[in-house]
Amino acid sequence: MGIDVEIYFKATEPLTEKEMRELSLEDEKCIEGEFPNGATHNISSLHRYYGPGYQRGNWPLICGCLMRLFACEKIEAIWYFGDSYNWHDENEAPLKIDDVLEISRMYMTDGDRPYRDA
Repeated sequence: MGIDVEIYFKATEPLTEKEMRELSLEDEKCIEGEFPNGATHNISSLHRYYGPGYQRGNWPLICGCLMRLFACEKIEAIWYFGDSYNWHDENEAPLKIDDVLEISRMYMTDGDRPYRDA
């Protein structure tokens, strides 16, 4: 058992099935619905989260998904966190490109050593 990835995003217009597949994390499902903070989609995943204080997940895979989301013109906001996080605060700030760059910097500097060496 561990902390899994949670990715939500807000699309400004409907996405096709093909777009939802292309934006997903590997072969995981992209689900359309009504979620907190106005998010319109969730990428359901059993991949481990990677972030500050929890360097366990496959960051290159997760980062690729986040980069595709940022590159998509139909995506207005993205939220990324672990499934242990209580995300029901309607004022939760979306992820920024600089946040992804900071986590990428952490990954390139530390990889998963903080977890393995603990």
